Formats: sequence, C-alpha cells, structure tokens
Amino acid sequence: MISDDKLLIKNINDNENSLLEKIKLCIKTILVELKDINLDLFQNLKQVKNSINFFEELVQYVHMEDYSERLFENLIPLVWYNIFIQYNLKLLNHDYSKNDFEKLYKEIYNECEESIQKIYNNNLCFLQMKITSMDKSIFLLNKDYLSIKKITKFIKINIFCNNINIPIKLKENKKQLKCEKEKLKYANCIKIKDFIDKYKSLQILKDDISSQNQVSNSNKILYQYLEILRNEILTNKEVMILFKEYINKEDEINDILNIIENNILEKVYDNLFTKKSTEKDIFFYNKCVQLKNINPTEIGIKKEYINEELWSIAICYINRIYIEKTPYNKLNCISNAYKILNNCINFCEGDNNDAGFDDIFPIFVYIIIKCRPKNFISNFYYIKSFINTQKMLNTYGFALMQYEMAINFINNLKKENI
Repeated sequence: MISDDKLLIKNINDNENSLLEKIKLCIKTILVELKDINLDLFQNLKQVKNSINFFEELVQYVHMEDYSERLFENLIPLVWYNIFIQYNLKLLNHDYSKNDFEKLYKEIYNECEESIQKIYNNNLCFLQMKITSMDKSIFLLNKDYLSIKKITKFIKINIFCNNINIPIKLKENKKQLKCEKEKLKYANCIKIKDFIDKYKSLQILKDDISSQNQVSNSNKILYQYLEILRNEILTNKEVMILFKEYINKEDEINDILNIIENNILEKVYDNLFTKKSTEKDIFFYNKCVQLKNINPTEIGIKKEYINEELWSIAICYINRIYIEKTPYNKLNCISNAYKILNNCINFCEGDNNDAGFDDIFPIFVYIIIKCRPKNFISNFYYIKSFINTQKMLNTYGFALMQYEMAINFINNLKKENI
C-alpha cells in the first residue's frame, strides 16, 4: 500500500510536470506568433537582459495582436499566454530556472528538433516542406482575395448609402408614431445618410433614452427601414446592378445589411446613448464598490480556478464595452470575456476539466464587480432596446442573457448574507 507521503510527492511531481508542459506550450505559441515581428519597431525587445524582462517587455506587442481581428471560439488571447508565463515561471524548480532558464529552453529546442527529426526519418521532410510552402502560398492568396472582396463590398455599400435614393414607406400601425414617421418622409426618395440625420432628430428617440424603455419605439422605425433596404437590394434595378454578385446569396445580403445597420448605429450612438449615469447605474456602481473586497470563494468560485492575474484579460474586454458603439460590438465584449474565462480554465485544467456554466458564471460576476462599471445598466438597456430581436437566437442572445443574469445576481448580493 502506497503511503500518504508518497502520494503527496507523486501529486506534487504531477503538478510540476503539468505546469512545465503548459509553460513550454505558452513559450512555443508566443515564439510562433513572433516569427514575423519587426524588431526595429520594438527596440525594447532587442535590449532585454533576461527571460523575465523579455516577457515583461513583450506585453505591448501582444496587446496589439489581441485587439486585431482574432477568433475567440477556440483561441486564447496571446497576451494571456504571456501573463501565464510571467506568473508561473517563478514556480519552476531551481533546475529549470537557474542560468536564465537554460534547461527549459534546451528542452523546448530538443522537443522541436525531435519533431523535425521524426518527419525526416519518415522520408516526409521534403514533402512536408513543399506542402507547408504550398499551404502558406494558398493561405496568403486567399487572404488577399478575401481582403479585396471585403474592400469591394465596402465601396459598394458606401455608394449605396450616399448616392442611391431609397423610398420611405414605413408602416403606420400606431398613431403615436405617425407624426414621427411623417418627419422622415420629407421627400419622396431619401438617401441613407439623410435618413440618419432625420432619425437623430426624432423626439421619440429622446423619449426612449430618458425612459430606458425595454421595448423601444425608435427601434421599430430603424428595423422597418432596414427591411425596406433589404427589399430595395432585391428588387430595385439600380441597386441590383450594384450588388449583382450578392443577390442570390442570403448570407451576403445579411452581411451587407449588418454593415449598414452598424454604420447607422455608430453614427447615431451619441443620440441613442446617454453617458450620464442614471439612478440604476449609480446603485449598481455603489453595490460593486461595497463588494470590492469580496473573496472569490464567497460567491461560489472553486479554489482551483482562482487566478486573478489571468482574469485580467477578460476584465479588459468588459471595460471595452464603453468604447464600442453598436449593441453587437458591446455584446461581443461580454461574449469574448466569457469565452476567455472558459478557454483559460480549459487550458489550466486540461483533460481533468469538467467546468460548466455554474463554474464560469461566478468568475464572470466577480470580474464585473472588480471592474466597478459606472454605466453598466445604461449599456444593458441600450443593447436590449436597439438590438435586432431576430439576431437573439445566436451568441448575441446568450451574451445578453449572461449580462442580465450578472446584473440581477450582483444587485441581489448582500455582503452580510455571504
């Protein structure tokens, strides 16, 4: 029978080996991402004296990478890997940390060399090189092609918004909207840019903002107008010629309308969203301040998941909600923060991970408390009022549900009852 001491030593060794493998993976990932870096732009990286200093100076670069267009479904932000290394390098035993982590880097180098040797031994080296070269060429060509297509689409949308007249025929189902709609019908035909100017001036818009309506009347006007645009793209001869390569592709039409919708919402944002804190905002902010010293375990966070340094990236995305202007981009901040927490737990726990919603949600609540947001409730009402309800069945709907659940949880949380 194995003694408790031997079991404890075995568990410690297993944990050390697991940590070592994760650090190696983080370093490999970062080095792969750095392969194309221009060191002339990052002189600080050329002047580092040791490994710790290198990863400290690397933060500026990886932050730039993470705020570019990156996918979040299965990826962890690059800056997270960097923080993981900074936080955990000091936990490696002395054999690995001495001489500026010489043994660690030798093992990483040898592992990479072994991978290359395996390819060579299987007589696949030349073939692998050719395939890699072809894949890279195809990838670059495809990337350039998609970029050109994207630019072309934006140019056509710009022409559509600024030069083509669109007839306004909004349905008048409610008498209270009639006078407002009449203001929009000041001409028989109207350009999208003119619609935006008129939409900004609607009194009903100001009423919705001041009352924080759950169901926005001005929202209805906007989405009726977007349906008119969809019909024009499919039936107006002038517009059909402009968008001829997209006419029979539903996804492309939806993408065009999404771009136009976001464009309209960005331009009217200052009219839609008041930056002045409401009573509900102040109450929520004060509640977060009261809870600022709360222990993570007090709201149900498991001890093995606690790592506030690594949660800091998710906090960055929560804070970006105040920079973004459209409901969808704001919800993406919530969604990305949640995905980062989920991916980070998966990375740390590996095959032993069985974390679910009940494990991740308390962490999500905790980082919101730590943000102490000042207009969090106003942002929620803005999103709920101006998001297209037809898009609520996808990730936007799940993100909005998380947002609302977190608000209700924090509002009902009492320090004395924890």
